[in-house]
Parts: sequence; C-alpha cells; structure tokens
Amino acid sequence: MPNIKGALKRVHTSAEDRTRNRSVKAAILTQRRVFLAALEAKDKVKAAAECRKYISALDKAAKK
Repeated sequence: MPNIKGALKRVHTSAEDRTRNRSVKAAILTQRRVFLAALEAKDKVKAAAECRKYISALDKAAKK
C-alpha cells in the first residue's frame, strides 16, 4: 500500500483504467469476430455493415 497520497490516487485510477481497457478490448475482439464470421459466410451486405461497426469501435477505443 502506498504511503504517499498521490500514489494512492494513482492506484485507484489505474484500477479504473484497467477495468475500462479490458471491457473495451473485449468489445473490440467480439466485434472483430462478428465481422470475420460475416466475411466467412460471404455475405457482402452484412460484412460491409459489420466492417463499419468494427472500424467505429476501433476509432472510439483509440480516442479514449
């Protein structure tokens, strides 16, 4: 346990960041899996829609 107040705050914010990053990463991987499944099914319309969703999720994750 940290003795310095600033270090204690860092521990808390790091835990929050880690939780957020894990959920965002899981959502991106799920979206990627859905996109790749649409590609494997050779469904162009669904693949195009899922590609847009996947790119959007990547952009949102990179922004944070």
